[in-house]
Amino acid sequence: EIGEKVTKTQAIRLTRALHEQHLISEREARLMRAATSDVALASPLNNRDHMRARVLKAMLSALIQ
Repeated sequence: EIGEKVTKTQAIRLTRALHEQHLISEREARLMRAATSDVALASPLNNRDHMRARVLKAMLSALIQ
């Protein structure tokens, strides 16, 4: 489950686990990591983790539809 906040490390672990379980491809994992990187989420640190959680939720939702 993805909560209100996701750290960069948590996002990396999540995408790695999803790929290892063959739920997403390596390419999808790389795209998700890029979209949730600190560079992509250029904002104050306290907002970044909230944004990262929202982005991951939206991407996962799109993948399962």
